[in-house]
Amino acid sequence: MSNFGKLVNFEFRRFLPIFLPLVGILVLSQVIGAIVFSMRYLSDMERYLIQGQRTTEDFILEFGKLSMMEVVNSIYFMGPIGVAVVSLLIYLLFIWYRDWIGKNTFAYRLLTLPTNRLNLFFSKASTIFIFIFGFITIQLIMMPILQFILKLFVPVDYRLDMALGAMVQANYFLSILLPQTISGFFIHYGLGIVFTIGIFTMVLLERSYRLIGIGFAFLYAIIVCTFIFTPYYFQYFFHLYTHEAFWLETSVMIIISVLSIWLSSHLLNNKIRV
Repeated sequence: MSNFGKLVNFEFRRFLPIFLPLVGILVLSQVIGAIVFSMRYLSDMERYLIQGQRTTEDFILEFGKLSMMEVVNSIYFMGPIGVAVVSLLIYLLFIWYRDWIGKNTFAYRLLTLPTNRLNLFFSKASTIFIFIFGFITIQLIMMPILQFILKLFVPVDYRLDMALGAMVQANYFLSILLPQTISGFFIHYGLGIVFTIGIFTMVLLERSYRLIGIGFAFLYAIIVCTFIFTPYYFQYFFHLYTHEAFWLETSVMIIISVLSIWLSSHLLNNKIRV
């Protein structure tokens, strides 16, 4: 456990220089977005009022009050989230491949550490999910701050305040990241775990068998995707109850995860040589 903790800390420090700029971009972009939407709303209202015999009530009836719904669905809000998602997807590969970069590949030093090689696998996966939940936590903290910015600029009569849950549901992508039900949380993040473990296993297949390993990796991906969509097939054709579909999906994800971890352990211990 001590060695595993050291490996997680090591991977954490390696990813921190990437994570912090992503957080900085998110905070800066979303704060700018909240200010821009506030100023634009007031500017639009001012232009509307000077056009003729119109009142603020007429403007609100025609355009509505300003709320966080406009902010969370804007490029200012979604742009940095998209950048973070793409960066994380790239890092799923980079977290392994950078250990093989260079003449004296660092991967071989890691593989000779006096610890179970599977700890390398779990430490990298743990690091990925630490930063995923860290990023989501920061986003949740930011949303009330963004609404506070709206309150600073826009008077209460022209503003529609929203609860945190309503802000999340106002954006489709956020509603996926933060589902309202416990079952939805387990399914969404269970799929995320399966996806992460699957990518890691594909990388290890390629590293173990090189050129032919690419073919093995794609074959593995096809098999996993086939099994992942099996519960949806059953639900569509056999009209399963919600709890039946949930347990079927959970069972499939557990089976895929266990088999993927077993295969990864086999590759790390028997196929990847130092």
